[in-house]
Amino acid sequence: MNHAQMSLLNALQHYIHGTKCELYLDDTSELCQLFHIASIQNVLPMVCEATCESEYVQKYQNIFSAYKKRAINEVVSQTVRTAQFLDLYQFLGDRGIYPVIVKGLAVRSLYPKENLRISVDEDLLIRPDEIQKYHHALLAYGLQKLVPDQDIEKASEISYIDSESGLYIEVHKYLMPPDSEAYGDLNCYFDKAQPVVMEYKDHKMLTMNPTDHVFFLICHSFKHFLHSGFGIRQISDLMLLSDVYADEIEWDRIWSQCKEIHAEGFVRALYQIGRKYLIPDNRCSCYLRKWQIENVDEEPLLLDVLESGIHGASDMNRLHSSNITLKAVINQKNKKNTGSSVWHSVFLPLEEMTGRYEYLQKAPFLLPAAWMQRIIHYIRELLGDRSSANNISDSIKLGRKRIELLKLYGILK
Repeated sequence: MNHAQMSLLNALQHYIHGTKCELYLDDTSELCQLFHIASIQNVLPMVCEATCESEYVQKYQNIFSAYKKRAINEVVSQTVRTAQFLDLYQFLGDRGIYPVIVKGLAVRSLYPKENLRISVDEDLLIRPDEIQKYHHALLAYGLQKLVPDQDIEKASEISYIDSESGLYIEVHKYLMPPDSEAYGDLNCYFDKAQPVVMEYKDHKMLTMNPTDHVFFLICHSFKHFLHSGFGIRQISDLMLLSDVYADEIEWDRIWSQCKEIHAEGFVRALYQIGRKYLIPDNRCSCYLRKWQIENVDEEPLLLDVLESGIHGASDMNRLHSSNITLKAVINQKNKKNTGSSVWHSVFLPLEEMTGRYEYLQKAPFLLPAAWMQRIIHYIRELLGDRSSANNISDSIKLGRKRIELLKLYGILK
């Protein structure tokens, strides 16, 4: 890791503990890099809060002030969205419907100055047969469906937004997309999950019980890891939830379920990162001894996390590399050769190619022609045309690298 990455982890650790930290950087370029990484990881307000009194930051206020202004804007927007979300939940409750809060406010409330932990959206879990009830209630509140022509009966996830405040609601019938070959089967672990009541500023709401919530955060990170990666904030959320509810969590059940989904190495690395860099004195360590987390090399995963940005969206090549990693996981489940997943990034199925080549919408039989067009583009890149932001050859290289990472943690054989 470089100085900026180490400083990011140090700042997050201090923020979680409610303390300030000093920075030790070589030059202003590393200071800019620190705040740039914090931005793409969506933890800028937390990092600014922890470093604002640093002598290094005080010396370069001209640099810090621009990032601080951006962080303040994010916090103000989050505060507005949180207030409206509480009002929305009360509105739903007055109509006798109580969705289960997943992530979002349920984990944000565990942080000091919780509105510094930014949530892009609020996730609500409902029963599939309740969608019409929720849909009409959300529209009555004043939200708009993000995709107007989406079939709410067929979709597993429906998004709603308030155009003024930016409040973004995702209503989930299932915690994982049920049609995903790679991880749709994870839903079976939450079929009988029992919610619990959480209290937040005189509001009572439903959320997942600590055991299921921790396992879901593991599965959520696992899902994004199979795609293009995930950010450090997801590990921070997991560690805080694990720490606060350590004595209530059924750790043996979580470990058994992690083994069933072949995520033992992955979850060991998650907690090793958390223990080393975020909450060294965490209360859940005594429960994790049997997991032997100290026997895993967490550094490759940590570097991938720091490079990926929030939800693996740091660049288009990383996003497109998910075609390779997902196909490898699916091939292994179907007992096929995982090596063929590399070419899956070129020979995409019709539904994925249609979004890239509009003529396929009217003429799907031209799919082979679209594949040829994609191959030609790939050959041009290999011959030196590097102008395209969506560089297929770089996506393939990154995809291969991430396949090795999945093998390192036992997800792929």
